[in-house]
Amino acid sequence: MPVDRIVSIKGHMPVCTDAHFDQFLSLGPMCRYAKDLPLLLEVMSGPNASKLRLDEPINVDKLKIYYPQKLDLTVNAVPISPEIRESLRSALKYFQNKGVYTEPLNFRYFCDSMQIASNALQTLKNVPNVFASQQPNLFWELAKVMLRQSEHTFATIFMYLLSASKATVNEKNRARYSRMEAELKQEFTNKLASDGVFLMPSFPKPALRHYESFGHVTGFMYTMIINALGFPSTQVPLGFNRDGLPVGIQVVAGPNQDRLCLAVAQELEKAFGGWQSPK
Repeated sequence: MPVDRIVSIKGHMPVCTDAHFDQFLSLGPMCRYAKDLPLLLEVMSGPNASKLRLDEPINVDKLKIYYPQKLDLTVNAVPISPEIRESLRSALKYFQNKGVYTEPLNFRYFCDSMQIASNALQTLKNVPNVFASQQPNLFWELAKVMLRQSEHTFATIFMYLLSASKATVNEKNRARYSRMEAELKQEFTNKLASDGVFLMPSFPKPALRHYESFGHVTGFMYTMIINALGFPSTQVPLGFNRDGLPVGIQVVAGPNQDRLCLAVAQELEKAFGGWQSPK
């Protein structure tokens, strides 16, 4: 997930006229094998690729690996499942066995990530309507969705309700959360620098069934806070749980340090097998 406007969002639909929209919507490659990520990201970045220095060799053994001080990290009362905790522990243990520097971190305000991220997103103006035509009667459309008679999906209606609401963070708290965001971003930037990555969950549970994710909305805060702070992140698969569902973690780096995320992703792929056929 490259940030800092490296990959152009020109042509993305729907279009948002807010000048800061591309700070929150970032595009990046998705593929089966981590070795293909640098080339794909270079192509997508176009003339901005030089900022990422993707061809710069990385010695993963010389990196600093940071991780949550409590591996049972809970953000906004969303507990991490045992499978995800074990994935994080396994990745951490792999690097420790190689003698790589590791350090637990306890970032301030991290438990306020939902409010911080929501506050950042609420600064956007002129958010586009997700409906192609005039806004329909939402209650009627929800009823039609249940009967499979609506031309819109439940996801479309849900996301419209989420983006249209300005009640997530009230006016009184916005300045405070903006300050917390700036301080948290500075702490991340100083600690990760140009030789550190942070291992953390991408989502608190293994893969969910279709539409089941809407019952776990706050679980998206694990990635939403990283997006709001403006850091690159790479999701890395680390195998399957006992039900055959994929599990994994995200690797976060400092601004424009995407190459570190990709290098660690390739290292973990070698260690844990990377992409595998679904079970």
